Amino acid sequence: MKGSSLNETVTTYVSRLVVALLTVISNVIIARLLGPEGKGVIALAFGWPFLVAAMILLGMETGMIYFTSLNRGALRHHVALSLAYAGCVGSAAGFAFAWIAWSMNLFKGYPVLLTVLSGIMVPVYVATVLVTAAFIGGGRLILVNSVLVITWTGYILLLVILWLAKLYSPSVILTAYIGLQVLSLFILVSYSHIKHWFNSSSYSPPLRKLEIMRYSLKTYPGSLAGALQLTVLIIVLGLVSSEGEVGLYSVANSVLSAICLLPVVVSTVLLPQLASCDDGEKSITTNMASRISFAATAAFAVITGIASIFLIPVLFGQAFSGAVVVTLITLPSAVAYSVNKALTAYFNGINKPALPSLATLCGFGFLVGVCLVFGGRWGAMGAAVAMSVSSIVVSLVLLGAYSKIAKTSAWNAVILRRSDARLMWNAFSPRGLFRGIGGKQIESPQPAGSVVLPPPD
Repeated sequence: MKGSSLNETVTTYVSRLVVALLTVISNVIIARLLGPEGKGVIALAFGWPFLVAAMILLGMETGMIYFTSLNRGALRHHVALSLAYAGCVGSAAGFAFAWIAWSMNLFKGYPVLLTVLSGIMVPVYVATVLVTAAFIGGGRLILVNSVLVITWTGYILLLVILWLAKLYSPSVILTAYIGLQVLSLFILVSYSHIKHWFNSSSYSPPLRKLEIMRYSLKTYPGSLAGALQLTVLIIVLGLVSSEGEVGLYSVANSVLSAICLLPVVVSTVLLPQLASCDDGEKSITTNMASRISFAATAAFAVITGIASIFLIPVLFGQAFSGAVVVTLITLPSAVAYSVNKALTAYFNGINKPALPSLATLCGFGFLVGVCLVFGGRWGAMGAAVAMSVSSIVVSLVLLGAYSKIAKTSAWNAVILRRSDARLMWNAFSPRGLFRGIGGKQIESPQPAGSVVLPPPD
């Protein structure tokens, strides 16, 4: 990973971190409004639709990035395809989920409206993921980040207004979120049409729906497991434990998601480099990226763990003090995840996506199995143990496979070197950060050959 790419990584990470911080703020407000049980219900109301949406996406977000990056003139067509798929398949899946949830009395003790809104969340999730993927493929990452920041800022303002007006409830909060997501989709879709009007003479290649589907299905198993890894425990824990334990784990999960932003960004920048560089440089580049990501994530995890001891009880209230231990237990999974993402980018870059997909799937099954055993016994702490053990096992498997295929020591991908520290200092310094902001924005990976891209996280 060269210095310029590291600057791009830091710049993108800062923009995504703003969104993550806004998400944490919204979680704090919801926790204050509803308490542990209500927070757990909200987590389930968001988690179940996400699970359904991830299953019906079929990895299409990866194909949308790939084909839009190859033919950026087709952005408007791919946005239309995304909305059509969400409107047809997403709506049907949302209706089916709402009917099953109502039959099973999933949200017991709450109005039927909450079940209906959870069903509506499914097509909204699908449309948001696919339209965002199309814009990332079209090189509009700055626009996507700006819309995300505006949307989450508006969401927090709405929560504050509901708090002051004393109109808060899980159904009202879900309605506010859905409304703002629809607004963000309207902004992106309007932009694609306006851009087309001002460039009406530009060539728009025909849609290749079957090619997008065939490409997407190649990475569907790994994409599904990877997308669910940070949120599936909320669903499983809700089945084997109480809503209060789900609320505690959801707080730890929010902290974990913020830490894992850095490995995701490193993987995004790393993949196009690996796709275009010589075979002899692939392992060298991967080793450097993995070491830097591992060290930076570990440092961030330690700082966050210490801060959470004091901040979680203050921000979320004493009722959530049990989330401190849960958060500390999940921190090793974030560090292992940094290695997983870098090595997954390597295998995708050498056109061997099946290996990380299989490892992720096995880790996902192991994760669910351990959570079923320990989650029912220890609640949120059992789920945290399952997450950390699963991530470590997957990283060890990938490190072993990487060492054999790349013919290099696994330690080269973990132990930081002096040259890496110098690069990190230059990138994280104010001069390096402003140089990254002033430079070329990160665009979608320009794939070489039949490289399979990872899903946008």
